[in-house]
Parts: sequence; structure tokens; C-alpha cells
Amino acid sequence: KFLLEGMQRSHLFVNNDNSQEDPSYFVLNAKFYSKMRFKDFELTPFVGIKNLTNTLYNDNIRINAFGSSYYEPAPERNFYFGVRFGM
Repeated sequence: KFLLEGMQRSHLFVNNDNSQEDPSYFVLNAKFYSKMRFKDFELTPFVGIKNLTNTLYNDNIRINAFGSSYYEPAPERNFYFGVRFGM
């Protein structure tokens, strides 16, 4: 199976007087997975890509941060994989 997820965020002011803002962004994620059912359990191996389009954006915004340290950048494109186990 295939899952495609998109997230859009509009611009965001980062201080009370609205003099600085974080711009809007769109992030796209993709995930492939396959459920395998056995007699007593289920395995779901998966592999995915976060930030498929390699968008540069800020992941965490600290409103009114001391010293104007408002922004914490998000990770660039990254890959993950794993197996989910269920009964």
C-alpha cells in the first residue's frame, strides 16, 4: 500500500507586534507498507520519506523568544524504515 500525506501551513507572526513572521510552507511525505497476517500475529514492514520535496522550513517556532531566537529549522529530506508487530 502507498500513503501520500501533504501539510500546508500559512505564514505565522512570531512576536506580539507582528514585525517578524515565519513564511508559509508545504511539506509532502510518502510511505509504503504491506500487512502480512499470520495465524497468531501481524507484521507490517514499512519504508518512508519525510519532506519528499526537500522543503526548507522551520519546525518549531518560539513565540516572543528571548534574543529573537524564534526559529528551529526542520530536518531536510530523510528516510525511515521499520516493522510494526501486532497480535
